[in-house]
Amino acid sequence: MCDGLSKSVGVIDAYFERTKNDPMTPKQRERREAFLQGIQQSVQQAMSLGVKIASGFDAGAPARQGRNADELVSLTRRGMPSLEVIRAATVNAAELMGWQDNIGAVEAGKYADLIAVEGNPLTDIAVLQQVKFVMKSGTIVKDTLTH
Repeated sequence: MCDGLSKSVGVIDAYFERTKNDPMTPKQRERREAFLQGIQQSVQQAMSLGVKIASGFDAGAPARQGRNADELVSLTRRGMPSLEVIRAATVNAAELMGWQDNIGAVEAGKYADLIAVEGNPLTDIAVLQQVKFVMKSGTIVKDTLTH
């Protein structure tokens, strides 16, 4: 896998967001920018080569648990189309783990984990950061759409 993709872009973006106002020398800013460009180039190269990308999330700290959508937003920032990002988090991840018979798609016989958001994640992937409805294994565990 490309070096920049072996790291969670969501965790990297979160770190850089937290430290964006920290004092930096021009050389440090240049290195940060080059690092981010390298990640973008890795994503672009992987896509152009047809590499199947799966999205996962390394929270890095307890407070970051449940922030999986941050990774998806970060991947779109690096040039990955929203539909491909959603596939990376669902069907591609299931296939690459060998779990495609049980998860990764809405089909009969699969676990039926679903989410709903207000808005269209294909036009604004960030709506996935505000999940309004969750069905886990066929049971509703969150529903703020009707309240």
